[in-house]
Amino acid sequence: DKLKDKEKEVEGLARRIEDTEEASRQSMELRNQLRDFAEQAASRDQVLGEMRSMLEQQASDDTLLRERLGVASEDALAARQRFLLTARPSGRRPRPEESPGCSGRSRGSSASAAPAAVGSKEGGSSVTRAFVAAEVQVELLGDSLAAVQERQRLLLSIEDLRIEKALLVKRAARDLQELLSIVRSQEQEVKRESEEKEQQRKKEKEERMAAYRTPRGPQAHWSSSLSPSGADDDDVLVVPPEVEHHDISSDGEEANGRHWADVDEEDLPLAEPYPAGLLYVQRVSELEAQSDLLKQRLESLHAAEDFLQRENKEKNDLIAVLMRKANLPMDAPQKMDRTAQKKEVTGHWWVQGGQTDLAEDARELEHVIEETTEDNIRLRNDIKIMADELRKIIA
Repeated sequence: DKLKDKEKEVEGLARRIEDTEEASRQSMELRNQLRDFAEQAASRDQVLGEMRSMLEQQASDDTLLRERLGVASEDALAARQRFLLTARPSGRRPRPEESPGCSGRSRGSSASAAPAAVGSKEGGSSVTRAFVAAEVQVELLGDSLAAVQERQRLLLSIEDLRIEKALLVKRAARDLQELLSIVRSQEQEVKRESEEKEQQRKKEKEERMAAYRTPRGPQAHWSSSLSPSGADDDDVLVVPPEVEHHDISSDGEEANGRHWADVDEEDLPLAEPYPAGLLYVQRVSELEAQSDLLKQRLESLHAAEDFLQRENKEKNDLIAVLMRKANLPMDAPQKMDRTAQKKEVTGHWWVQGGQTDLAEDARELEHVIEETTEDNIRLRNDIKIMADELRKIIA
């Protein structure tokens, strides 16, 4: 019954471990979803910024169009006023009752008269009528035909201006979309070129650093743990053979000057774009960041190792309890004879025939416990070896 209880406890622990793994998997999925949501929010913010810039551009275009419309309305009003001021009536002769004394009494009128010629011929008389040419400046009244026509013309002009404004707005929006598409294509092209340049720069950097790597061995000049990124564990940095070292002190200035004077400028090696000190500083910062990350991973591995050790200890305690409980059926000789006991317990590993006493059983149990302990130690060593290999792989 106790063994069954222990088995139930083990099953419960297994189910609990499965639930924990399921919860960790769900948390990982939630983290991935949160990361996706953050990326979508960033892209939406970018789209909103572009839309805001487009709306601002459209607002500026609308303001410019309103100004143009105002100028056009002012021009139309000025043209109407000029038309009203310079309008002339049709050249019909005014009636005497309408404009009596047209020689200067009517407002804003100027007239010039020619004398009427009345002649008589032989045998009869003829009367020649003289027409007076008058120029009159008048104002258009609100209910006159000319005012109505002018109003209709101005309304048509305003409608044409509105249509032209709508067309200009549509054309401006289309031009804006085309410009945005061109800008996006240019940005993508620039981004692609920058990525290509970055890849080319990394490749050149790797090629430059390849000259400083050599297999680790007894012939290596010097080694350093601060190897640059991309270097293998079996490679160390060495000074290339073609690089010459010169004395930079005051004693070696003359000799150094003579040495460089004999060398042509074309034969001089090109200077490295990145000095070695800068590479080492950058590599140190990268290694510090990697060290922090590895410390976190090592802490997680230590926690996992502690969990495995606790689980192993629980299993060892369970095995010890089961081994101690295995001695319970040994009181059977009080109830049955030696022959029946021999037949019943035949085949058990702690009985050597039917004449094994309690001391031999205890020694056999101790031997089994020692073997189990050795197996546990071996398993523990295997766990440590696996943990060390995992640390090496992570490093």
